[in-house]
Amino acid sequence: NCPVRELSVFLDKHGPVWTTIKSMSELLKQEKINHVVIGGLAVYLHGYRRTTHDLDILISKEDHQKFLEKCVGHGLKPKFPGARKKFINTYTKIPVDIIIQGEYPGKGDPGPVSFPDPQTCTEIISEFNVISLAKLIELKLASYKSLPIGRSKDLADVVELILENKLDADFANQLNDGCNELETGLETFAQHFTHFTELLYDEYESILKILIFWNQHVNYDVKKVSQRAYDTFLKGIADALKARAEIQDNGVPQRAIKTFKYFVQEFRRKIESPIMEIRSVGEEFLGPLERLTVMTIDYYPRYQPKSQATTCTSVIKMILAIQTKPTVCFKPFLSRIVNQSLILCCSYPLKSSVDPMMEEIDPDEEKSKTTFAIGKTIIYENYISLWKMVFDVTTTKEPEIVVYSIFDRQNM
Repeated sequence: NCPVRELSVFLDKHGPVWTTIKSMSELLKQEKINHVVIGGLAVYLHGYRRTTHDLDILISKEDHQKFLEKCVGHGLKPKFPGARKKFINTYTKIPVDIIIQGEYPGKGDPGPVSFPDPQTCTEIISEFNVISLAKLIELKLASYKSLPIGRSKDLADVVELILENKLDADFANQLNDGCNELETGLETFAQHFTHFTELLYDEYESILKILIFWNQHVNYDVKKVSQRAYDTFLKGIADALKARAEIQDNGVPQRAIKTFKYFVQEFRRKIESPIMEIRSVGEEFLGPLERLTVMTIDYYPRYQPKSQATTCTSVIKMILAIQTKPTVCFKPFLSRIVNQSLILCCSYPLKSSVDPMMEEIDPDEEKSKTTFAIGKTIIYENYISLWKMVFDVTTTKEPEIVVYSIFDRQNM
């Protein structure tokens, strides 16, 4: 009950935290002190709804002395004798920390990112002067970089802010170019993704879209580390799915199956794109590509009709793209795919042998659910529509396929 009570107290707009920020904001504006709210409250106001127990305020270097003279003693007292930056609200007992322009986040060691002049990064949110989202993320990443063990919460805040605000590659241009903080965040994500497994599993759609955006960044170094983060993200999802494979709770396997299908569909939509873009495909890529294509064909009957059509198109586009690459031994590659796929397709039973088996099973029996789950009801006739579309490649009207020359399609 403690976390619930804590959240309830924090969300109460008449509670101690919000009373403190309101009174401090009014006092600072009244005394014309240049300031912005930073820290946990800024994170909350920018969309990530987490709790905090203190108030962090950034003020300009010129206004620090004015703050000490005009504000201390007016509902604010030093946390300890002689304190000039740490205070306590005398009414709410909420700590108030003052950060001064020019100081450095994290350990405080000099670096490429420092606390800016509040006037250059102010946004008005709910009538409060709040640090801009770009500067907040920049400072959070710099803080984590300087003190990875002690400031892991800063990295978690960045991940959540990216998700909540659906930030894309264009946003990176607002960050400090000289410190490569975006690279730092992505690199850290790539190295420590195991700490975020539950988050990855819960928010996989949003995270995937964000990582794809970062993969399109114009900076080569950022793009390179983004691809590493993307790879580790997929590994994290795979680990999460494996961990849930043995759980007997009915809801867990169903959700895992839904997640798996989402990523299979993503693969199906993307399978032809990289091959179309690169000029040559090395032999080391043909083996994995072959296995992935065969797997895509094998899963064809499990998709809905619309997804089945997309699967056919993706397989055809991949084959057409491969055959145009001068370095690829195309015919052996295609032969292996067709061989393996036909073996898989024809390994399923005839419809005439499946129907009697299904008639003997009570629809309410557990055995019936198992039969459907393991795919015994799939028959080889389910694949005929796929092969028909493949053989009709020269006459198809599918816009994504007709862009290839008739010569290439006849050759296929």
